[in-house]
Amino acid sequence: TPSHTNIVFGTNSFTYAVSENTCVAKSTATYEVSKFWTSALSSTVPPLCVTNAPFNLMNIVQNTVNGSWNGPGVTSNLLNPSSAFTPTTALNYSCFSTPNASACPSFTTLIVSITNTLTPTIIPVPEFCTNTSPFSMSVTPSGGNWFALAGVNNVGVVTPSNITSSTMSLNYSVTNGPCVNTATSLLYMSRFNSAALTATVPNLCYNSTPFNLMSIVQSTLNGSWNGPNGVISNSFITNGLATNIYVATYQTFSSPNTTLCPDSRTIAISNLNPPTPTIVPVTTLCNNAESFLLSVQPNSGHWINSSFLSSTGIFTPSLTAIGNNIVQYAIGTSTCFVQQSATIKVEAFVPATILSSINDLCNNSNPLNLSPLTLNNSGTWIGNGISGVYFDPQQSGAGNFTLKYTTASQPSGLCPDEAMTSVNVYSLAAPHITKLDVLCNTSLPIQLNVNPVGGIFGGANLGMVSLSGIFNPANAKTGANLITYSITSGPCVAHTQTSILIEEFVSADFAKQIDPFCKSANAVNLNSYVQHPNGTWAGPGVVGHMFNPSLADVGKTNFIVYTTYSYPSGKLCPDTSAVSIEVRDYPKVAADLTLTEGCAPLKVVFNCPTVNSGKGIWNLGDGKESYIGLDLEHTFNSPGSYTVVFNYEDEIGCKALPVYLEPIRVFENPVASFNIPEQALISDPVVQAVNITGDLENNKYEWRITNSSEIKTEVNPFFEFHKAGKYNIQLTSISVNECRSDITKTIIIKNNFNIYMPNAFSPNSDGLNDVFRPVFSEFGLDISSYSMRIIDRWGHQIFSTKDVQKGWNGSKGESSEILKEGVYNFEIRYKDLEGNSYLDRGHVSIVN
Repeated sequence: TPSHTNIVFGTNSFTYAVSENTCVAKSTATYEVSKFWTSALSSTVPPLCVTNAPFNLMNIVQNTVNGSWNGPGVTSNLLNPSSAFTPTTALNYSCFSTPNASACPSFTTLIVSITNTLTPTIIPVPEFCTNTSPFSMSVTPSGGNWFALAGVNNVGVVTPSNITSSTMSLNYSVTNGPCVNTATSLLYMSRFNSAALTATVPNLCYNSTPFNLMSIVQSTLNGSWNGPNGVISNSFITNGLATNIYVATYQTFSSPNTTLCPDSRTIAISNLNPPTPTIVPVTTLCNNAESFLLSVQPNSGHWINSSFLSSTGIFTPSLTAIGNNIVQYAIGTSTCFVQQSATIKVEAFVPATILSSINDLCNNSNPLNLSPLTLNNSGTWIGNGISGVYFDPQQSGAGNFTLKYTTASQPSGLCPDEAMTSVNVYSLAAPHITKLDVLCNTSLPIQLNVNPVGGIFGGANLGMVSLSGIFNPANAKTGANLITYSITSGPCVAHTQTSILIEEFVSADFAKQIDPFCKSANAVNLNSYVQHPNGTWAGPGVVGHMFNPSLADVGKTNFIVYTTYSYPSGKLCPDTSAVSIEVRDYPKVAADLTLTEGCAPLKVVFNCPTVNSGKGIWNLGDGKESYIGLDLEHTFNSPGSYTVVFNYEDEIGCKALPVYLEPIRVFENPVASFNIPEQALISDPVVQAVNITGDLENNKYEWRITNSSEIKTEVNPFFEFHKAGKYNIQLTSISVNECRSDITKTIIIKNNFNIYMPNAFSPNSDGLNDVFRPVFSEFGLDISSYSMRIIDRWGHQIFSTKDVQKGWNGSKGESSEILKEGVYNFEIRYKDLEGNSYLDRGHVSIVN
């Protein structure tokens, strides 16, 4: 076998021997074995370009021992594409066996594709600006790809506006078979700096601040402004410029080549420098002078409008302020103007107008202030009885007097004025009223006496006194009432007054009804029942102003009298009222209940049979809130003894004595409870219930099973179940007071079975352990699912059965020959009655 791993390459010896009985004949010979080295390839050479680097052909062979390559372009097993044939070249790989090279050589031929390269030629592009329109690059051969950069896409379209550098290297590649051929070209670009303007220059004024012209250009790069007058360092300066329109030019240059794409824009700039006006002066005026037109040179502007000066120069003295008034004239526009001001002095014309006449006066009148009669008080009064601005009737005496009032403007007296009025002065003596005593406001009207007569009575209250002096106390107020009397002679009025004291009648009428009182009620303040308290009370049960029901008579015979007097002296105008007050005795009530003892919860019904109205209050004694009502149904939930108290009030609040009912005894219920397994097996069907009821020894017990009439009375009974299923067990615990408590628990009886597997048997027909078979309990096996197999140690089946009663007798198949002693494997399959599957495996020993 030449390929055997123990073969020796080179010369090998072998011997052949033949024997017959004890004779052996041998012969020895040699043979030569050489190692075969395969020339098979592990991969191929990819298509190459003549410009590719030399390719190591040894990388694609399965074996490199005693192997070598030859062919066009091959040197030292390296293929140099530039020296090989195109488009294909044939290469040979040879491997020779060892140690005999000619014994089993191996040869492989490989065809390699080699493609000539193409050098693309890019047509140069002259230098351009960023505002140049997009253009396409030209190259031969076409159909390749341009390396995309910012501003150049992969098909060679150049968008100058997207290029950011002034010099950019552009690469192009074209594919020829496996060869990618490239070329490079340089693009030279200058940035176009636009001279576009973004805004206009606003109209300027002779006093405007220098305007920065660079603020209205789109680009400030390589740009500058120039022009005739006003343009200095890229700003327009109006200082000293006459009114005119000036033209400025903005010019930009490209970068880095400034001559490639320059740009320029012009703009017109308006400047205003108006002349200074001169206002013709005006002399001092009076404010009642006529309106007139002001003069100014030159008059090419307008007047600054004010309350006294129109925009056309009409000056109205009556609308000015007294003193200096400023007028202004401006030439130019609202934003660019030259302004001149002048002052016009105005004095106030003070009219001597007297606004009203002077009423007739009495010779005892106080001096009259004449200032309120005129428009102003800067003038002077002249006449009999005049003292400054006052006219004194006592100084002038009775008669008719003429008074003059004169005024003049300030400070020069430019516009004087005067006016006159007259006044009549009369005389009269003082009257006297006879004094009256104190009256009650219920007294009859009375005539007042006065000297001299012929005047008029009056007072603060309307209707208190008539004009002729009849005084009506009913219309007067309590206390002092001031009565006035006046008598006239011409404009003179003489006055006197008197005071009349009035006391108020105090009614003894009741303000509200007095309801009945309970005998047990607290004393009440009788003053709260009358319209006017603080009078005098008398009658049964009365102490001062308090009525005490406990001191009065039971019934309606308590007659109470109330007396009042006038206010404030408490002596005049008495008044009385009387009332009968009812006093009720204590109510008589009883209370009943339906039960006095029972098990918790105990429901008891309470009622009050003696009354059918009023308010009942039940204090239940179990910590619950009191119940209000005449009838009550209440449940006592906790064991104990409870005393119920019934309190009663009739409809006016009279309270009966408390009624104490017979004590109620509430017995505690036992708390039934027991423990029992949640489930048991039908193979062990007897379980015990463990009673854990509280106070275990003092109760009686009844145990029941669902659907069974049997009752067990043991404390901890046993229950036996005869078939699988679910059973409810109920425990009733009964206390010594016959209070009962129930609890029910469920137990589940399940099918199950036991299986016994012998581990040895002796099939020797001695009647003992002659057969091997499993032993099942009588419950739970599904015999239709049973099967058993006996297997030897090599996995061969010896015996099988589906009869649970049939065992293995130690023989193989139908043979009656008992197998030899040893260990045998068994496999048993079966199901329980609930459908669960089982597989038991083990071994059993035959012991002869």
